[in-house]
Amino acid sequence: MKKNNFIIMMASYVATIGVALAAEYFVSPTGNDEADGSVGRPWRTIQRAASAAIAGDVVTIRAGIYREWVKPANAGRADAPIVYRAEPGEKVVITGSDPITEWSRRSDGLWEKNIPYDTFGGLNPFTDFIQGAWFSPKGRNHFRTRLIQNGEPLELHGEDIYGKMTNGIPKIATGHAALIPGVVSGTIYAAFKSDPNVVVPELVVRPACFYALKTRRDYIVLRNIVFRNAGPQWGHPRGEQAGIVGSNWSRGWIIEDCEVSGSSCAGITLGKCANDFDAFWTDRKQSFGLWGKRLFERDLSEVGHHIVRRCRISDCGQAGICGAYGAAFSLVEDCEISYCHWKKPFEGAEMAGIKFHAPVDSIIRRNRIHHNGSLGGIWIDWMGQGTCIQDNVLWANQGHDIYLEVNHGPILFEGNDMLSKNSVWFRSNNVAIIGNRIYGNFTCDRDEDNGSRKTPTLYPHSMKIKELFVSTLPGNFIFINNLMPNKPYFGKSIEYPCRFEDNWYVPRDYWKIDDVKGTVAVNPPAGSKKPVFKRVDKERLGKTVLLDQEFPECSGSIAGEL
Repeated sequence: MKKNNFIIMMASYVATIGVALAAEYFVSPTGNDEADGSVGRPWRTIQRAASAAIAGDVVTIRAGIYREWVKPANAGRADAPIVYRAEPGEKVVITGSDPITEWSRRSDGLWEKNIPYDTFGGLNPFTDFIQGAWFSPKGRNHFRTRLIQNGEPLELHGEDIYGKMTNGIPKIATGHAALIPGVVSGTIYAAFKSDPNVVVPELVVRPACFYALKTRRDYIVLRNIVFRNAGPQWGHPRGEQAGIVGSNWSRGWIIEDCEVSGSSCAGITLGKCANDFDAFWTDRKQSFGLWGKRLFERDLSEVGHHIVRRCRISDCGQAGICGAYGAAFSLVEDCEISYCHWKKPFEGAEMAGIKFHAPVDSIIRRNRIHHNGSLGGIWIDWMGQGTCIQDNVLWANQGHDIYLEVNHGPILFEGNDMLSKNSVWFRSNNVAIIGNRIYGNFTCDRDEDNGSRKTPTLYPHSMKIKELFVSTLPGNFIFINNLMPNKPYFGKSIEYPCRFEDNWYVPRDYWKIDDVKGTVAVNPPAGSKKPVFKRVDKERLGKTVLLDQEFPECSGSIAGEL
């Protein structure tokens, strides 16, 4: 036998043995971490399983509430991921909050509780505040914690309450609370709607529910788990992006059929790790590109290729899903993302249902994205190349359904319903808009520096830099087979010519939007002439101006088929 054949045979044999030795571990609220994790002797914490599980192993979690921050210790492989799943048919909740009991009632009607700092799980509710680049606190500190009673968070106050205190006790309204820090403990004064010794409140004391402290925890599957209430820090694109659930610069995660809610900032993160590039800053106009160059000097094949599907994500202070660079070659499909940054207690530049930087060859499809604040639905920011946004329904978002900022393309935007008051904001290049129903307003302009910001371009279907600084002045928009109230007019904002072919223009008075269900009915006026729609393929779309790259594959959607 030749040596090469022997090596191949032995590698196959070792791989087969590895799969055969894969284990299934069990976790239960009635278990014991000193047990062996078997079906009859389950462990008590998911972390005990996460410290033991290796490639190919399955962790089956039985029904219950798990109050812990799970930090996966090991990585899976592409052919043998580590799977964390709820027992079929059972509800598993992992939460970053703990119940707070034994409240004292004061004579002024407030409830009071003193809590030592050493009881917390990685987050100090009294002293840890949201901060970071592109974050605007609007004149006051914002806690990373939440105090929740009966599923409803109280309005929290800190140092801003000191002007409203009598004898050191704050004056607060019903549904509000004050968190007053001390040296080794803090005191909560709260005006609850219900007796907290009957309806016990919970306080967020952990920064995450499932987030790896180390990078390269690759090929992990999370299935049918509820993740609730955590206090991650602001996830800006030049620093660490942590969330209630986050991959932390890993590759090949699958997050499916999960619920994620109650985050101070981001829900799911697929993005940046913390490293020595984070503080790199020179000239503002070019700093992001120079910092990006240093980042791209690493092997970026080690990240991305994630899947998020059939998840429900809501009530996150910053973004439902975000990812800088780490979301490349990823898929987000069949999710519902709502009420992220909805109350807008602070401002910044990283808020949306989905916020991705450099989503190279990423696909966002068949999602329902609604009732999100700030920039709204989907925000593709910097270096979108080969990005495909298909068959999503977006409605009742406060900002824009779609915001494309400083991307060089190609970007395919096909078959979507954009039903908010403001549908589209373009500050990008090389976008094909095919077969969409676009109800709201169009905005197209240059970026805030009048188009002077430049980004790296990449070789097609890679994360390797082709050219470091390339202008992304807006234009080369291709509108085909869309249903719109009117033809967009962009004026002097456009640097490159646009194409408008076979679109059907029906005034807004003939559109009926249901902001609860996210549905639309269009009844064109009598005599409205429907265009003859023609086939859309890659030859008709052509290639991009900047990279001579083909657009992602188009299915040829026709919005006019009412």
